Amino acid sequence: MIIEKHEDRCFKSCSGHSYIRKNWLGSIVFPFSALLQQSEFSDQIDILERARIFTKNCKALFPKRRITTTVFNDEGIQILVIRYIKALNPPQQLLDMFLHDSNARLDLVAHFVSLIPIMPEALDENDGFDIWMTSEGHVAYVLTQETDEYLLWNPLTGRCHKQFDPFCPLQGVDCLFDGENVWFNLQQNNSPMAVYFDYSKESFWKQLLPKNYQGTKTQSIQPEEIIYSDTNKSMVEDLKNRIERTLKCKIMEWRPKQPTRWNRQCTFILRQILPKLELGTGSFVSSEEESEFERLLQFYWVTGFPIQMPYTDVQSVIDAVYQTGIHSSEFPQTEFALAVYIHPYPNNILSVWVYLASLARHQ
Repeated sequence: MIIEKHEDRCFKSCSGHSYIRKNWLGSIVFPFSALLQQSEFSDQIDILERARIFTKNCKALFPKRRITTTVFNDEGIQILVIRYIKALNPPQQLLDMFLHDSNARLDLVAHFVSLIPIMPEALDENDGFDIWMTSEGHVAYVLTQETDEYLLWNPLTGRCHKQFDPFCPLQGVDCLFDGENVWFNLQQNNSPMAVYFDYSKESFWKQLLPKNYQGTKTQSIQPEEIIYSDTNKSMVEDLKNRIERTLKCKIMEWRPKQPTRWNRQCTFILRQILPKLELGTGSFVSSEEESEFERLLQFYWVTGFPIQMPYTDVQSVIDAVYQTGIHSSEFPQTEFALAVYIHPYPNNILSVWVYLASLARHQ
């Protein structure tokens, strides 16, 4: 630092002196972690640019096919879709239920995944933007290979379809992605039954990141491990009773011009059936319940069916029951039966069952 000193009071001549003095004004520290983060940020920018160009080139080849390389998280930050893909541990108690039946165990885990609440997207699906939280967003089928066949799993429904199942709702396979890369389908026929899923074939699949890519290793946003806790059963019982009371009140409210009568005998039978439907084990109707039903059928025409859904809120259950339209029966002397069952899974994941039936007396 240079300091210049002037002498103001001088008669014969004025003079000035300057000298250099070292003063400590402060310091700036650049931690190595910050430099590393800056390097990682630059690498991420490069990868996002690569993803943009990759998407543009794929769209030029097949304009109608959908390609997903990046998504926006809940903070509005654009990241690679592969950061969402990671194997996570299911609840151990589910794995222990069917130790000698691997297919039943897989179905149960898939059912558990389908019960995880999702947040609907607010954006139009045609605007080109996807917002994902953790394992959410537009449903992406999970592809697994079992022995000599491929299986397609819908995580929203828990249903599994074989590759050559003509009733599989998936109409086209446009791209694949896992925790390391994204592949775009170059095959002319993208029907699941016609697609060759071996993405090592470069003539069939175009990959986003080249082999042995030297860029920054993409870090998954998923946790290393999910810690599960038991769900409070008394809370579940209270919720079940509240939903049942609310639905009864709503059904009477939806029938302002007709009386609403409840058939206790049928309600009792339905309450016995619902827990068996959740796990799908054994006979749904015991011999005693079957005898009770036979007695009912001697006097009534019985119409009804169960509804199963993941629990998000009470209003969603109300809406699902209203859409069945069973309450709108105008037959004279119609009676109703209503049963609610909630099966608890770890971490407050709940499977809600509602069985609603109408009973019309024989004339």
